[in-house]
Amino acid sequence: MEEFYRIANFPGVTGCIDCTHVKIKSPGGDDAEVFRCRKGYFSINVQAITGPRLQFFDVVASWPGSNHDSRIFDNSHARVRYEQGDVPGLLLGDMGYACRRYLMTPLKDPENAAEFRYNSSHKKTRCSVERAFGIWKRRFPCLDMRMQIKATTSALVITACAALHNFSRHLHDPLPQDDQVVQPQSSSSPAPAAAHGSAAQPSDALPPGEPVDTEDGFRARRRIIRDYYSR
Repeated sequence: MEEFYRIANFPGVTGCIDCTHVKIKSPGGDDAEVFRCRKGYFSINVQAITGPRLQFFDVVASWPGSNHDSRIFDNSHARVRYEQGDVPGLLLGDMGYACRRYLMTPLKDPENAAEFRYNSSHKKTRCSVERAFGIWKRRFPCLDMRMQIKATTSALVITACAALHNFSRHLHDPLPQDDQVVQPQSSSSPAPAAAHGSAAQPSDALPPGEPVDTEDGFRARRRIIRDYYSR
């Protein structure tokens, strides 16, 4: 939490969440179109939770590209762990996610100085997940090109690249050249040697999630704004 706090003074953050598309060749068959993302190419939509050192805490590489980021999170073990309190603190996500008591999103229309400060702090902190994706794809160029292997094998390669990225971060390997901070895009513990991840099919055995967009999430956000950004 302290390392995240040092980025832009956002309190209680233990991870930043987002998704990124990895291009694959057409899987063929009757279900091929579910892999076509909104930009028109075939992909796997990869969810990741990242840390302040640009490491991966959790990676899910099991969802075809047509699936929305929020659906992937709703059906993830990370959602269960945060809801049940197994992971402390807060996640930061963009406006593609619902605001929950443990997942803070930006305000769509900030109205006062405190809300603008909250949004600025949120944006600067959450940008770390965008940076992690950029460095990861520069370190492993196969992630930024269309994979010419089966979708199931591509998912395994994606997860392996996340583990190798963490190992590189742990060894303090130099960052890939031309490393720059990636600006956030709005959308509808020390680093371990490997990321917790999944390349399997989405699980049907997860407990149901809390109601989406409950007042609890908005209350938690208002409390943070009042306690940390109204001064």
